[in-house]
Amino acid sequence: MLFSMPGAVAAHAPEVAEKPETAATEVPLPARNPKRLEPPSPPHPRDREAPEWTAQEIQTETDRCEMMLADIGVEYEPLAPIREGVCGAPAPIELRSIGKDQKISINPPARVTCGLAATLSAWVDTVVQPSAQEHLGSKVVSIRNVASYVCRNRYNAPGKRLSEHARANALDMAAFKTADGRTITISNDWALPPEKPSEEKAPDAAGGKASTDTSAAKAPETGVVHTGRDTKPPGPAENAPGAKVDEKTDEAGKENTPEAPPFRPESAFLFAIHEGACKLFGTVLGPLANEAHKDHFHYDLAARKHSNYCE
Repeated sequence: MLFSMPGAVAAHAPEVAEKPETAATEVPLPARNPKRLEPPSPPHPRDREAPEWTAQEIQTETDRCEMMLADIGVEYEPLAPIREGVCGAPAPIELRSIGKDQKISINPPARVTCGLAATLSAWVDTVVQPSAQEHLGSKVVSIRNVASYVCRNRYNAPGKRLSEHARANALDMAAFKTADGRTITISNDWALPPEKPSEEKAPDAAGGKASTDTSAAKAPETGVVHTGRDTKPPGPAENAPGAKVDEKTDEAGKENTPEAPPFRPESAFLFAIHEGACKLFGTVLGPLANEAHKDHFHYDLAARKHSNYCE
């Protein structure tokens, strides 16, 4: 008879593996919030801190304003200083009309600086009215204002620089009304003048073929950065005797291209006053600049180191 001792059984019994702990159920991490990864947007100009205008700044600009607008035919109303964050002006005005010889109303009145008002008045006297008389046979009596002072960045984009509109130093205009009742709008009447063919140069000293290269021609130096327009190359030379006449050419060998439509007086007027503004304002933008300016002119007095910007 065999006897088993409890201790012996415990000593020789196989070891039982410990039951592993139940692994925790893996919980997927939440998707990253893209807003947390992007840097915060810069504050709006009105939310940025700037010192208030001092009494001396206000008085100096007010005195300068009265001197600048005296005897040039500008009708205006002085306004209280504007300060919205970094936006504003110490002595803005409500501009109602400009022009010394012929009053041009600003509709609706614009909140601008006196410097901009004085430049606008010089522009209508020396550029707008002469161009209107030449191309339209009538004077301009009203300008449609679509934007003057507004506290914002350029193109309302957070990362852009402060707009000149935020300094009351810019005016956007969309239409001009004449004394005979016509309304000329940038959206409907803007067009470029027809391109002129390049003039052939005289033969060189060696008797070679006349050059048609106009790339060496230089525009007058006006201190204005300007977008140029390439001219069309001259038409083909006359066909040699006995040569077959192409269907696209006449008997003389010249291109039978349809004539360009006549340049409308309204378009000629808008082009002329836009070109004339380039010599007076710091920035001149219109439909040639970009899609944002396809229906209005933007003029401002931004200070520039080298030359005005005109497009």
